[in-house]
Amino acid sequence: MFQFPLLDSALLQLVQTEFQNFFVTIFIKIINFKFHKKHQGLKVITSSLSSDPNFNVIANT
Repeated sequence: MFQFPLLDSALLQLVQTEFQNFFVTIFIKIINFKFHKKHQGLKVITSSLSSDPNFNVIANT
């Protein structure tokens, strides 16, 4: 049985990044929903995160 440690760690890192982005997106959406009138600061966070293409795909769903 062959093992590819580099491939495994890269895949694991990708999965962790996807989950992290997903939870950050959910968190920001909940905060925006609860504090709709005072979320100017979160717009800055969201715009900086959306420069990441992976985050952008998830945020736009």
